[in-house]
Amino acid sequence: MSELLKRTLSSIVFVPGILVLLYLGGVYFDALCLGLSMVLVYEWLNLWRGYAVRKGLKFQELVFISVGVIYIGLAMHKFWTLKDIQHKQFMTFLIVWTTDVGAYIFGKKFGKTPFSPVISPKKTWEGFWGGVCVCVVICSAVMYAQLAELLPYTGASSFLYNFFSGITLFSTLVFSIRFMFYSIFAHLGDLLESWVKRYVGVKDSSQLIPGHGGFLDRFDSFLAVCCAYYVKDILHSCGIFF
Repeated sequence: MSELLKRTLSSIVFVPGILVLLYLGGVYFDALCLGLSMVLVYEWLNLWRGYAVRKGLKFQELVFISVGVIYIGLAMHKFWTLKDIQHKQFMTFLIVWTTDVGAYIFGKKFGKTPFSPVISPKKTWEGFWGGVCVCVVICSAVMYAQLAELLPYTGASSFLYNFFSGITLFSTLVFSIRFMFYSIFAHLGDLLESWVKRYVGVKDSSQLIPGHGGFLDRFDSFLAVCCAYYVKDILHSCGIFF
């Protein structure tokens, strides 16, 4: 079976599975957060176990390991706090998926300028900004659709009328800044995991997801976006809103 076929089949099973658990919510959402946290921490520690066998661990590596566990824990806790905000749970994954798909398409089609040749030679600036733009456009459209459901139009007013009524210069600017912010964090999360894998000398964090590598390979951007929510909270406390 080719890697592309494995990747496609895994996505067909994996993505709907996550969406179903998000939709069911409650104990199912708790199970998703707990199970994912355990798998991610396991993969993280297992990465360094192999490194320790080959080279041993110095103080800085012990610090890396500890910080990584805290990073995963904080990110997953932040996601768990979205338990009663179902649309934000979905938006978190949508930010990650649209950034990833946009970066892949634009990088494949137009990629020429290396983004980080040392850490991840295949990534390009064209892919980076392509991912950001796709994320901004699709996620903003979803937000406008959510606004359309809240607008007080009834009777002959159609959903499309409500949808476009919500589009203003201010809302477009706010959504663009918001999703650009999150998408950049998604890219940085991917880059961070690439650096770690290069440091420990492995290609994938594990082989738990056929065609995709490990859960850390698939959720590196997700963890970064969840941590971006903390940064946004801090900015809000400083009076910066978007």
